[in-house]
Amino acid sequence: QFLYLIGPASRPPPLSAMAPNNGLKRAKSVEPAGAGSTTVLDKGTVEARGMGTHTDSRAQIQAEIAAFLQGEGRGAFAELRAFFTVWTFITRLPGPTWCDHHPGFLMRGMAYFACPAGTLVGVFVAVFFDFFATAIGLPVAVAAVLTAAASFWITGCFHEDGLADTGDGFGGGWSRSQVLRIMTDTRLGTYGCAVLIWYVVSKMTLLSALGESEWAWGASRGGGPALVVGHTLSRWTAPYLVRTRAYVDEGGPKYKFYGFMLQARSLVTWSRVAIATSTSVGVAAAVYGWPAALGLLAGMWVVAHAAGNYSEYILGGVMGDFLGATICVADVVVLTLIHLRGGPFLALLSSLATMTRADLPAWDVLKEDARAMAFLRFMVVVAVVTVWNACVGLPNQFVRDAAAARTDADDGEVYVSLDADNKKED
Repeated sequence: QFLYLIGPASRPPPLSAMAPNNGLKRAKSVEPAGAGSTTVLDKGTVEARGMGTHTDSRAQIQAEIAAFLQGEGRGAFAELRAFFTVWTFITRLPGPTWCDHHPGFLMRGMAYFACPAGTLVGVFVAVFFDFFATAIGLPVAVAAVLTAAASFWITGCFHEDGLADTGDGFGGGWSRSQVLRIMTDTRLGTYGCAVLIWYVVSKMTLLSALGESEWAWGASRGGGPALVVGHTLSRWTAPYLVRTRAYVDEGGPKYKFYGFMLQARSLVTWSRVAIATSTSVGVAAAVYGWPAALGLLAGMWVVAHAAGNYSEYILGGVMGDFLGATICVADVVVLTLIHLRGGPFLALLSSLATMTRADLPAWDVLKEDARAMAFLRFMVVVAVVTVWNACVGLPNQFVRDAAAARTDADDGEVYVSLDADNKKED
């Protein structure tokens, strides 16, 4: 793919004026017959997959948006349809025949995205975990791996696909248009592979460390309860981000579906975010108690807020794949916080408390405590990198887009000879 993108071998390789390692310049050679520019699928294949509104043009989509926003879909039956829309959207399980993936009902269904939809997925996966770890007696690590297979099956790797696409786009793209082009590519790149490996290994390791399930009202322990809470709270980030951030028009073969969502996102009101918040925290409180539930929600807010800021910096808003990626990252964060809420976190607090001893200088106490010293080194590195990026970081996406547009207008390819005595620029 790299050799194809850099052009014919008869001339020196082109270097992008902005990002020479992205390989995103338009190739001048002719693509093989039947090949797509960003997908291995034939043209129209993805677009032909149902999107729920039964429309064939942008004009029809706009008309349906207007009709829906003027009051269509209200009442108890509409709320039931909104739930089943979300349920069939995030799982492979079928819904009633009167329910499809209508984006308007999907946006209203964001109130039920975390609970009950996410909670039911978590219960399904937790049942498999307990079956493998407790009923059969397999090692917890093996049970965690087999449980992941059950999770991948029921969700169809829905959020994992968004994680991989986001990794490829954010890692390989420089301007907004480049990032979106990579994210709509059906092929998987190096960044996507790397982030998927990180996600799967992290989740399996954390589940193994949590151990077998111990179910108790407000005081549960182990991998099963963590799966229920993780699948619930991690999905809370989606309605929060849809409500608080602009939705990016990604174009591509699924423009009919997401074109509706650009305007239908207004249906995700603060009252619906409040419903998602209260129900998801209620599930966490039933499993771990109210103090832990509120702490986990605070952690999810930090993840969602940081993710929203980062996506605005890169894209100017959020989009479907990025929401899925945020859910995956939030899931790992939930499992990490659940693991730390016991001994490790208390031990760290105890180590930091020893620095207040009056009989010894703080530095002498710190040198004697490996845990506190490791924490200090971590905080110093994070602070230095944050300050460095703030002072020397790349411009925002609007500046990068303008630079990329000027490069494209000038055909923006510079050819440099490796021979220092024979430099040539095109």
